[in-house]
Amino acid sequence: MTHEHRFHGRFPSVDSDFILCYDIREPHREREVASMQEWNQDFHNISVRCRNQVVQIRTDQALVDFLENPQTKGSLLLSDYVLSLYKKEIGRPLKITRDSLAIEILAHVYVSAFARLAENTKSSALQTAVQKLKKHTGIIDCGELDVDTNRHIWDALDKSPLKNMIYFMCGKNA
Repeated sequence: MTHEHRFHGRFPSVDSDFILCYDIREPHREREVASMQEWNQDFHNISVRCRNQVVQIRTDQALVDFLENPQTKGSLLLSDYVLSLYKKEIGRPLKITRDSLAIEILAHVYVSAFARLAENTKSSALQTAVQKLKKHTGIIDCGELDVDTNRHIWDALDKSPLKNMIYFMCGKNA
């Protein structure tokens, strides 16, 4: 397993039944920890897993179907659920705003959707680029600011006038 450099401190990988923890301050020290929690699929069969300072959401058909359902408010409703689940499972609120989380979900899902469409092309260069994209969109890692180096991007969009444009462009999916 490889460490993803976008996280600082300890980051649990999601590739197996065990979590391989890396400590950036001591990269030579790795340890396996038994997975304490499985994926929660109680909300529209969307896979969510809570860890200390991080929530993970699988970008799969259940998530896409939910976001495309005209009866929901898509990522905002999912964000409410994820924040509630995190507080229930971890015992404290996740330090991510509803809109920051919703925007991050939308960004990852629609990059993933583009990747699925592009897979059908005959361009090997595009397919290689798509494979790289998919590695970063299969599971959405949403971490608090002190563990997720991308959090500042989603937080900035949350406070930006672009937030309304993002929701407008995503329409019912937002």
